Amino acid sequence: MNKKTSVIITVVVVLFLAFGFLLYKISPPPVSALKLKEFDFSQVKQVDRPRDVTAEDHVRGNREAKNTLVVYEDIQCPACRAFNPTLQQLPSLLKDTKVVFRHYPLYPTPHMNALSAAYASEAAGAQGKFWEFVDMMYERQNEWSNEKNPLEKMVEIAAAAGVSNIEQFKKDILESKYSEKIQADNFEAVGVGADATPTLMFNGTKIKLTSGTLEDLTKQVEPLYIK
Repeated sequence: MNKKTSVIITVVVVLFLAFGFLLYKISPPPVSALKLKEFDFSQVKQVDRPRDVTAEDHVRGNREAKNTLVVYEDIQCPACRAFNPTLQQLPSLLKDTKVVFRHYPLYPTPHMNALSAAYASEAAGAQGKFWEFVDMMYERQNEWSNEKNPLEKMVEIAAAAGVSNIEQFKKDILESKYSEKIQADNFEAVGVGADATPTLMFNGTKIKLTSGTLEDLTKQVEPLYIK
């Protein structure tokens, strides 16, 4: 191959890569076919710490526990899925601690079905199956994450999780019934400075998931315990 031919091939390859990158940049990201109520984040206000736990919150462990670990989660987030088995253990591993789930769906990018999953979890929660549904959604995340319309798959998972009134479950999702709850969680996550999912705050202090190990987590919360 002579020098001239080599130069021509190099130019063609560079142009091809540049064209591919341009297509990637201008192509719209995939969006969910479910049209649910979204939120105006211009209304978000900075807050110092999570709001107090109420009866509306989903709690693992003893609701009366002195210490509170608030976790901002995105049900479509692979990191949240990976961390979920650890979260399931924390009420029994941390001293006198309850674990509180709050929504932080990163939609429409990078997770186009995260908001739908949040609405679906609240619809399942209305029938007493929040944790069963969320745990199964994490376990089967690959089945629904890339679905253009995830409703059918979420209905399947809800039935497997024990949600009895499937028609009500679907109705609640399609009507965005629990938008106020999800919006409050979402605004709070942004307000406290959550910059990823999951974000953990123990008694109002952000915990860094540097290694993701239980040892690292317990070491950070130790000085924050309410005695």
